[in-house]
Amino acid sequence: MKVQLGEAFPQFVEAINAAQVTSIRLNPRKTSVVFPEATQIPWSKWGKYLKERPQFAADPLIFGGAYYVQEASSMFLSTALAQTLNLEEDLKVLDLCAAPGGKSTLILSHLTDNSLLVANELMRNRLPSLLENLTRWGAHNRIVTSGEASQFQAMQGFFDALVIDAPCSGEGMFRKDYKAVNMWSEGLVQSCSSTQRQILDEIAPALKTEGILIYSTCTFAPQENEQMLSWLSEKEAFQSIKINIPAEWGIVEEAVETPKGTFYGYRFYPHKIKGEGFFMACFRKVEETSPPKKHKKNKRGYGVGKLQVLPRKYHSELSNWIKNVEDCVCFLDDETLRILPDTHKRNADFINAVLPYKQIGLEAGKFRKGKLTPAHPLALSHLLANSVPRQELSYEDAIRYLRKDDVTIENTQHTGWVIMTYQDIALGWAKFLPNRINNYYPTEMRLRKEIL
Repeated sequence: MKVQLGEAFPQFVEAINAAQVTSIRLNPRKTSVVFPEATQIPWSKWGKYLKERPQFAADPLIFGGAYYVQEASSMFLSTALAQTLNLEEDLKVLDLCAAPGGKSTLILSHLTDNSLLVANELMRNRLPSLLENLTRWGAHNRIVTSGEASQFQAMQGFFDALVIDAPCSGEGMFRKDYKAVNMWSEGLVQSCSSTQRQILDEIAPALKTEGILIYSTCTFAPQENEQMLSWLSEKEAFQSIKINIPAEWGIVEEAVETPKGTFYGYRFYPHKIKGEGFFMACFRKVEETSPPKKHKKNKRGYGVGKLQVLPRKYHSELSNWIKNVEDCVCFLDDETLRILPDTHKRNADFINAVLPYKQIGLEAGKFRKGKLTPAHPLALSHLLANSVPRQELSYEDAIRYLRKDDVTIENTQHTGWVIMTYQDIALGWAKFLPNRINNYYPTEMRLRKEIL
């Protein structure tokens, strides 16, 4: 870093040893008054800086998906998406390394309702956090998978955009996560660089010609950043995209000269911007690519191909729970009802057939004998019908509800399934019976800290 930064190295060290910056990103589909004193992150229209780090577990609004706690530098993805894609079109986007869900929820905020996000996470132990954050965010136009990059080669030319927040040596997280310091080694840098090249090589066929590749890391290492640009420049398929950045943002543009012209990358240094260390580069695929000669092939097929679609005769029942149900495709996974935009029925069949683990669309509930028993993801979804009863909770009652404790509501007229809300943000289901209220907040997602 001394060589890389020269005279600026002391300022860098001072920034690394300073307090970490806290930032959040608002959910544009769930309006509420959240941190009114927060200031704007310049490269993200929904990003906010907080003056200090609050106890987020004490805020019911985060459980309802009103906002997401995300590192500010990584929100530069908003600017990259806006300058490289026509976000008014219906797009198919792959977030290849998706957990815990920060970039996936950001992408969903920018996509149209009829677009499709495939959020992939190879590490199965990281899937619960991804699924929970996607549930909180409320979108139904998404599919969660857990495959290796090579397994997407069966989807040649399928995606309009690939977002790859690559596994890296984590130098940019030293201030935020001290574990990254203990894990670091020169060998880790080399290992990550090799892995990144393999991922890019294997995933390229899944991107359509004229599609967009957005590559990022949270490291300062040139082997994982500028040298990756040089390596990509040697491949005929990709051209670099220059992002327009105001000088006052403090982001450093790196220009790498190659035989194919200038390739651009963007560095976030903590002594120049208000955020952690980060790097991003954007590319356009200008010609078709074939899978590498040596790539992993699926040893067996996955899924069963076509999904079991729920007959439309049941849509009248579903309209009690789901708005605009005619614009959705509803299908059964055993008795579990799942929902996607109607335009993605064939895409869902395809993904179901060619990829391993997947959770397709929004889980709406159990559908038995023509009746729906609602599931938690439906409670937080944009699809929830306006006619479903809602019960506003005080702060104290909201915390009790999230802890899955008993909640008592005086003088209520509700019966049956009711959405529990806080500041008009849905938190989950409860069932109002004559003598009690049954709390249906998911046990695995409940608040475990003692707040009150």
